[in-house]
Amino acid sequence: MGARRGRVVAVGVGVAGQRRGDRPAQRDRRRGGHPAGALDRPAPDLQGAGRARQGREPRPDHDHAGGPRPGRHDQGGRPHRHPGRLRRPRAGRERPGGRRPGRHRLPQRRHHPDDRLDPVRRSPPMTGRPAFWVWLLGVVMGVLLVYTTLVPQARVFTIGTLIALCVLVPVLLVAFWLFTRIRPLRAAPIGYAWMALAWGGLAAFAVAFLANTAFSAILSKTTAPLFADRWADAIVAPLDEETAKLAGVALIALIAPWVMSGALAGFGYGAIIGLAFQIVEDLLYVFNTIIATGGIEQSGDTVESLIARLVYSAWWSHWAMTAVAGAGLGYAIARTDRTPATRVTVAVSAWIVAMFMHAWWDSPLLPDSTFAKGIPLLVIAIVVFIAARHLDRRSIAYGDPQRVSHTWGKVE
Repeated sequence: MGARRGRVVAVGVGVAGQRRGDRPAQRDRRRGGHPAGALDRPAPDLQGAGRARQGREPRPDHDHAGGPRPGRHDQGGRPHRHPGRLRRPRAGRERPGGRRPGRHRLPQRRHHPDDRLDPVRRSPPMTGRPAFWVWLLGVVMGVLLVYTTLVPQARVFTIGTLIALCVLVPVLLVAFWLFTRIRPLRAAPIGYAWMALAWGGLAAFAVAFLANTAFSAILSKTTAPLFADRWADAIVAPLDEETAKLAGVALIALIAPWVMSGALAGFGYGAIIGLAFQIVEDLLYVFNTIIATGGIEQSGDTVESLIARLVYSAWWSHWAMTAVAGAGLGYAIARTDRTPATRVTVAVSAWIVAMFMHAWWDSPLLPDSTFAKGIPLLVIAIVVFIAARHLDRRSIAYGDPQRVSHTWGKVE
């Protein structure tokens, strides 16, 4: 059929005439006429057209009539300027069935080992982890202790309690917001930060309160009265309180391992735990000050205690000590590319440094030099924060294996 069509064009008006357009010939074709040379064409077999098409040899590309076919691609024997635009047969027609395979027939893409799902979704529920029940037990114990020790005093010293809460609660919220702006904590669910806050203000406070009472009694009976009176706080409090607060960071890491992405995450959660512990302890010191002065001037005693606790010690108190210990623990948990000995050494060293910071602050040395004792503690906390932040940024830039992201497929 194509060959006869080409013969008609060649015999009739020619290539040039076909390009310019032969009006009568075109009119005859539209009206169903039969131009010269087309009468000998056999009648089309409509029923056998499909079978004839299947048995016909495939036509070569751009050779429908044995010669150049006139049209937009004909350049008078010259090569086409854009050969890629020439008509090509559809790739799907070369396959059996004459069409491309559907989407459901394509092989499914298997996940690459690096294509990890969201750890929050693929992890077991929180209640399925034993560490959660340990955390819950500690919080419940803290609630009971606070209810039996602080609430009765708050009912007696109502004015002092209201003044203290009006000052301590805003300080707690502002400091909590600042610590949650640290990169790993900002990226992780906020619920873990609230869990750290509850552990520090309830569980760690209860454990330290009971342990300090028992340890102080043992120390007073086994040492000289003068030594126990001067050094009991520097010996008992660092060991009990720093261990209880650091246990909260460890529980957060056991409940949600992916949030402990490095030293910076441990620093942030440790700072929150120490902050909550410090606020509850400030309230306890307010009550102790009121009781020591006889409870006559509650407002004045409360303000005096708050100034001493917030202005002169809040900048380098419990939050800084627990943050240093938490940074070491976060490093040990996340840096799986290091040897176990290195990781344990860093964690234990940070814990010991935190206890020494606490002992230095509670020691009778330099009793009249508050800033001389406190500024070194703040410097240590800042140095640890800068080092932890440097490690966190490097792990993001180079994709270190210890980086466990939170969204957790990519790191912000």
